[in-house]
Amino acid sequence: MMRPKVSIIIPIYNAEPYLYRCLRMLQRQTLRNIEIICVDDCSTDKSINIAQDFAAHDPRFHVLTTPQNSGQSAARNIGLAHATADNIMFCDADDFYTRNMCKKMFRAISEPGADMAMCGIRIKYEANREMKRSDRSYYKIHFRGLTPVSRKIFDKCDLSPCNKIFKREILTANNISFPCGLRYEDAYFCTVYFMCAKNIYFIKNKLYTYIRHKMSTMAQTFDKTADFAIDHLKIAIKLYEYMQEHNLYDNNSDLFWDIFIKLFYLSSNYAKNKQAVYDMAREFINTINVPVPQNVIDVIQTQHNS
Repeated sequence: MMRPKVSIIIPIYNAEPYLYRCLRMLQRQTLRNIEIICVDDCSTDKSINIAQDFAAHDPRFHVLTTPQNSGQSAARNIGLAHATADNIMFCDADDFYTRNMCKKMFRAISEPGADMAMCGIRIKYEANREMKRSDRSYYKIHFRGLTPVSRKIFDKCDLSPCNKIFKREILTANNISFPCGLRYEDAYFCTVYFMCAKNIYFIKNKLYTYIRHKMSTMAQTFDKTADFAIDHLKIAIKLYEYMQEHNLYDNNSDLFWDIFIKLFYLSSNYAKNKQAVYDMAREFINTINVPVPQNVIDVIQTQHNS
């Protein structure tokens, strides 16, 4: 069997109502030479049976399992460890690709100089319809074709890994993976990859369909039905640690603090325990050995007093 051109990683946890459509659209991709790596995170519904049925009839499908329920980051990292293609894509189990997504993304990443490719996202609303306007702005593709990475990329690109294709050699060379045990892991993964890339190829077409439903992480965040918004701040701290470890902080300190403020706001605005967010932020800025901009200190204090 030929080596696949693209490995697609799908973390799965209790996605039974959506999973067949997700996997069927991957099976029907016009780029045939792909592998589909399903990583079941100890689902309690029939998700694994659906994935195993695809694998039984199509050798391009592989089903892996986590030893215990460990979260989306761990599932994706397991998929990364087993991927054999030079190019990596992700799909969430409740979302789906258009039939030609893999072909278009593979052609884009194959352009000379391209380190990543990114396409548009179509959103179907089962919840959070009030997010339509902000979603339209956040997921808009502002660039066209091959574009050098600049500050504008960080400011104007969404941080979903699912509308992007990555080069495995860049992931491996820079030790890029998803931070286990934390939600909002996409922000960390994509930000780090942007820092390690030189050029991104942009596709205007909306090739990925994202389902906003009431049980998604972001829906639970916005509705405050679960208390994990503080993970935004933990992601910012993880990003700082990566930047220091890989000598990226000194040249990107302004960028980091802008990201820190955005993630701190998300933590503070949606956390049930705002005091815990404030305490974590204060501890972080008091223990690091770099100057902290005054505006960052002011933002933390203002949020605490509000």
